[in-house]
Amino acid sequence: MSASHRAWIAAAVGALTLLYCAAPELRINEHLDVRVHHLVHALILLGGVATGLLAAATGRRHDGEHPLWLIPAVLTPSLAMLLMWPSTYEYLEHHPLLHFVNHVVFASLGALTAYSGERYWRKIGWAAGMALVLTGFLAAGGFGLVH
Repeated sequence: MSASHRAWIAAAVGALTLLYCAAPELRINEHLDVRVHHLVHALILLGGVATGLLAAATGRRHDGEHPLWLIPAVLTPSLAMLLMWPSTYEYLEHHPLLHFVNHVVFASLGALTAYSGERYWRKIGWAAGMALVLTGFLAAGGFGLVH
C-alpha cells in the first residue's frame, strides 16, 4: 500500500473518530453510566491510536532510535488516564461542547501516543497505543471495584 493511500486511510479513520467523539452528545437527556463512559473513552482512544499508527506509516521509514519522541510517548498515556477522572463526568455531561472537546483530546492523546512511539522506535507505538487502549477498557471494569 502506498504512503498516499495510508494517508487517506489515516485521515478517514481520524474523521470517523472525531465523529464518534460527538456521539455521546447526540444522546439527548441520557446519562451514561461511568463504566459505559470509560468504554466510550477506550473506543475513542482506539480510534486515535489507529490514526496515529497510520499517520506514522505514511512517513519515510527510519531505523534507529529518535530519543525526543520518547517524551510524548511516555507522557501522553498518563495525561489521558488523568483526564479520565470519573468525578468530572457529571460536569462534562452538562456542558456538551466541553465534553466534545474532552473527547477530542482523548483521540488526540491516543494518536500522539502511537505516532510518537513509532517515531521513537519502530513497534513502540503499537505497544504504547494498545497499552493505552487496554488501560481504558480496564478502567471500565475496575471502576466498580473502588465504589
